[in-house]
Amino acid sequence: MLIYLVIFLFLLIPVIRFDLMRIEGNKNLWFYSSLVLLILLAGLRYRVGGDTLIYIRLFEGYPALRELSTFDYSGAQFNPLWYIFNAPFVTMKSFTAFQLAHALVVNSVFFWFFRRYVPTAYFTAILVYYFGYFCYFNMEVLRETLCICVLLLAYPCLEKKNFILYYILCVFALYIHMSAIVMMVIPLTLLFKRDHLWLCLLAMVAVVLAFTVFDIVTYVLGFAFEEQVASKINSYLRREEPNIFGILRQLLIIVPFLLFIFIRKKNQYDNDKTIGAMLVLIAVFQTAGVFIGDLVRFSNYLLPFGIVFIVNTFFVNYWDVMKKFYTKIVVMGALFVYLFNLSFYYVMNRSEDYPGGRNYHIFVPYYSVFNPQVDERRETLVTNLRSGEVSFE
Repeated sequence: MLIYLVIFLFLLIPVIRFDLMRIEGNKNLWFYSSLVLLILLAGLRYRVGGDTLIYIRLFEGYPALRELSTFDYSGAQFNPLWYIFNAPFVTMKSFTAFQLAHALVVNSVFFWFFRRYVPTAYFTAILVYYFGYFCYFNMEVLRETLCICVLLLAYPCLEKKNFILYYILCVFALYIHMSAIVMMVIPLTLLFKRDHLWLCLLAMVAVVLAFTVFDIVTYVLGFAFEEQVASKINSYLRREEPNIFGILRQLLIIVPFLLFIFIRKKNQYDNDKTIGAMLVLIAVFQTAGVFIGDLVRFSNYLLPFGIVFIVNTFFVNYWDVMKKFYTKIVVMGALFVYLFNLSFYYVMNRSEDYPGGRNYHIFVPYYSVFNPQVDERRETLVTNLRSGEVSFE
């Protein structure tokens, strides 16, 4: 736990110095030092992370560089580009080298994205990313995170309406992980042109009606597939009976975004209109996740945009927010709920997988390749957590 805290305090310094106090000088030094630090933290970990443990077990069975031309991609568990990405490190017989390469790609892209789209407060965006998503994106959803990086790199194409290049990158991402199919619908947000509170609420109501009144899953599967195939897909989907706790948990994630949209509309804040439009999709996927848990995963692709939206709205309009009592109270409340949501992921109960287990036990304690130790609690928790799943990540 100590190493995570020390790095958090290190990342907090440039937030105070540059984003809050507006002191100039050495920004690049702090930026690249922070980047290198996070790359090393993720890249040099030893058996830290849930899906990381699974991938370690599979790693030796991947094709080396010389085997790529004869490898049976059609019968493989994962998509082709995942094996191609791993091949140099399989040849080297070094999972640590793979982790370093993965961490280099992921964190470099995220840092680039934040510096480009949060120009006045990118250190704050980096700190929020570290606090809320760093462990998840670097140690859990490894394949999917690469696709998210492709989306972030493709976003400038979307801004310029260069749809041909954007969809070429979509296809590229699909060859890494099938969840990248969500990238195909993201251009629809351009139709919204900006963040809309009523549109978000209407979309949420529409999703609820689609799942409860019309049973859209059964209808779509019956229309698109033969009965036997539709039945198998239907059984694979983690369809859940909505309960009060589940509904509140999902809606609580959407609340801070809705509050920020409300404040932006009330005060006519116009920054980040296009990125704000993506919040409609966050509302859709989070609401759909009440009924089919796996659909929440599509929100992963939009979380970096959520960071940009919230940090920019707060910092670009900071002085106006601070001088209006009502606006200040709502914004502070929204930020509190947002940070609570980020924290809640780590303390989620995993007692069914390990007595007294919590999500943070997947990442704590941290061991590096220079101090390689096996944490039995983490190993048991992950094994039990994954035992009932058809697939992972």
